[in-house]
Amino acid sequence: MISATFPYAKQTRSILGQTMAYVDVGVGDPIVFLHGNPTFSYIWRNILPHVQQLGRCIAPDLIGMGESQKLPDSGPTSYTFLEHRRYLDALLEALGVREQVTFVVHDWGSALGFDWSYRHPQAVKGIAYKALEQTNDGVTVCFEGGATRQFDLVIGADGMHSTVRRLAFGPESQFIRYMEHYFAFANADPALGENRSGNHAGAKAYFAFRQREPLTYDYRDVEQQKRLLNEAFAGMPWRVPELLDSALADPDFYFDALSQVRMPSWSSGRIALVAGAGAMLALIGAYRLAGKLGATGGDHQVAFRRYEEGDREMVERTQSQLFIGLLVPKSHTGIWARNTLAQLPLSPTPRTVTPVSVRRRV
Repeated sequence: MISATFPYAKQTRSILGQTMAYVDVGVGDPIVFLHGNPTFSYIWRNILPHVQQLGRCIAPDLIGMGESQKLPDSGPTSYTFLEHRRYLDALLEALGVREQVTFVVHDWGSALGFDWSYRHPQAVKGIAYKALEQTNDGVTVCFEGGATRQFDLVIGADGMHSTVRRLAFGPESQFIRYMEHYFAFANADPALGENRSGNHAGAKAYFAFRQREPLTYDYRDVEQQKRLLNEAFAGMPWRVPELLDSALADPDFYFDALSQVRMPSWSSGRIALVAGAGAMLALIGAYRLAGKLGATGGDHQVAFRRYEEGDREMVERTQSQLFIGLLVPKSHTGIWARNTLAQLPLSPTPRTVTPVSVRRRV
């Protein structure tokens, strides 16, 4: 039964010189409820009674809202995101919220909860929010900043770590097949090699190394990824130190595990994923999906089915043909063979390419 009664007595703390109010009920791992704007912890009144037996439920009134004290200067430049973050950080620290944290977020609170989670990835147990909600008429999308919009269809084409796939189908661990390699792609100094293919003014370096077990790191932390690459190729001869210097200084540096996405279905209701084994097939897939939608007059159910029926065999065949043994050899003989093949002419006009720098790691 939905009730208008607020069944809890709030507690208060002095935070950065201002009084903040909050509900604190239950015991166990912390579950933090963050409300939106312009409301306060009252919105959780019909939810807290059903979950307080699951852990320590904390529902603050953000600074200046509900029963929390207003800021001394409540002008148009106050209550910015950074100001809310500063007070929320201090409150959670004062309440001892440091590990095994679950966030339940809404509207403006979504941005604060995701930001805290991004800065404390090891402390977060989970985040509960509705970012994609389907109905018979469309898909309601809650964006990172808290705004919501409704669309007829949602098509995910956001790569290996797809947010759309995670929200619509489940955690990426269910669908990612790790291929025991890591790679990086970054700018290189063109002066480092005279045997480059083509006449481009710029140059790129491609790094790859073997790794039997997946590394533990945050795929959004570029500096951490650069350290991993530096460790993998530390002490390597030839031009590797110079190539590393260029790569680590590149603001567009890219690093990830070599993996494949394997899914039993590419669509769920009004949400579909663009399938492909690499960027080129993904572009082709997007073009073909658009064609199916056009040919069916926008009937997404028929279009999604025909798209998958027509493209799945090609995608799975391409995935099965992935051969990385020549690119990242296991032996010195393999390295010699790869470098020799790389120097062979590919056309009547002889051209040579710079061998790829690799390192074996078992």
